[in-house]
Amino acid sequence: PYKATNIKEFWQRWHITLSRFLLNYVYVPLGGNRKGETRTLINILLLFVICGLWHGAAWAFVFWGLLTGLASIVYRLWTKTGLRLPKAVAWLVYFGFFNISAVFFRAQTWQDTVKVLKGMIGLSGIYVSPNLAGNPFWQKLTVIGIRFGEWRENLPNTDVYVYFLCFLLIPFVLLTKNSNELLEKFKPDWKNALAVSLMMIAGLLLLNKTSSFLYFNF
Repeated sequence: PYKATNIKEFWQRWHITLSRFLLNYVYVPLGGNRKGETRTLINILLLFVICGLWHGAAWAFVFWGLLTGLASIVYRLWTKTGLRLPKAVAWLVYFGFFNISAVFFRAQTWQDTVKVLKGMIGLSGIYVSPNLAGNPFWQKLTVIGIRFGEWRENLPNTDVYVYFLCFLLIPFVLLTKNSNELLEKFKPDWKNALAVSLMMIAGLLLLNKTSSFLYFNF
C-alpha cells in the first residue's frame, strides 16, 4: 500500500477486509454512487468519518476520517479533469499526505499531534553547521528555530545508523517487487519450502520482545 500513487489505490491494498466491510455495509446502504454526484461525495465523506469512529470514539479518529474523506473527494474530482501527475510525483504527494494524516490517527492527544506536525515541518528546530554560528545572517534566523550544532548529537548512535540504513533502503523498497507481487509468481517446491522454514525458525529465535497489536481494542 505504501507504493500507492493515490488514495483509491491505497485503500484497495490496505486492510482489504475492513475496506470491503465498509463498502458493503456502509457505503452501499447510504446509496453509494447511485444518487448523483453530490450525494456520492457526501457518502464518501460519511464513509470515512464512520471508519474513523470504528477505530475509536475520539475526536482524533473523527478528524482523521474527515481528512481522509476530503482527500478521497479531491482525488475523485481530480480524476474527472483528465489531468495526470507523473507517477513519481503522484506517489510523493500521496505518501506525504498519508504521513500527515497518520499523525492524527496515532497520536494520543492533540498536543502530541501538534508537536509531531511542528517537528515534521521544522518548527521544533532546524540544525545547521556550527561553523555558521558567527554569521550575522544565520544568527537572525535563530528566532524561527534555527540552531547550531550537529543533529546527530541529539540521537543515540544506534538511531543514526538506523536512519542511514533506511535512507539507503528507500530506492530498494520502491523499485523492487514487494511480497504480494512475488507471491503471484510463487511456485511451491522443496527449495522454497526449505527457505521459508529456515526464515520462520530464524524469526522465532530472534523474537525477543512483543509489540502491542494496534487493532486489539477496535
